[in-house]
Amino acid sequence: DSSGIILAGHQAATDENGEFNRWGALAKISLEGDSIWYRTYYNLDGPSEIEDMEYTSDGGYIMTGSTWYKFQPGEDTTWFNTWMLKTDGEGRMIPDTVNSTNDEGFIASKLRIYPNPTSDRLYIEHDEPEQYEYKLIDAEGQFVRSWTDAKQGGAVSYILDTESYSAGIYSLLLYQKGRLIESKKVVIKR
Repeated sequence: DSSGIILAGHQAATDENGEFNRWGALAKISLEGDSIWYRTYYNLDGPSEIEDMEYTSDGGYIMTGSTWYKFQPGEDTTWFNTWMLKTDGEGRMIPDTVNSTNDEGFIASKLRIYPNPTSDRLYIEHDEPEQYEYKLIDAEGQFVRSWTDAKQGGAVSYILDTESYSAGIYSLLLYQKGRLIESKKVVIKR
């Protein structure tokens, strides 16, 4: 894409407890060197990095990477996991495109939703300090429900009763300060 340069790799840091961590990073900068967007991809089970990335014909990206795991805390034995994921043109993960050599959940988004598909309840969580607005829309783009975080700063959990909603595919949209920052596909079954 001629609108900028894509950078893929990882970042690393040591936390306040002296624990080392590494996470995948994908960024787009303008040809002048200004940041256009930046995304990070965390696997909660161990240090991760992006090994390779390719531009796709739909304007998105496909990435492969690796994660290192320890069998038990304090053990020196580790094992290696590889993964692949697909993103849109702004680095947002496309639902149901993460493949891994071990079915562990790879986390890149701010939201956790489960179970998905659901029939009666959907649990929605985030651990971010920001205050968000949520909108649930159906497959035709019709508004179903919306709400805003009641407080700012810390973990938030919601239980959404879905029993009264028709079976189908919905989108849960996450906004921050009026700007769409994430979208999650939600499937309701009957």
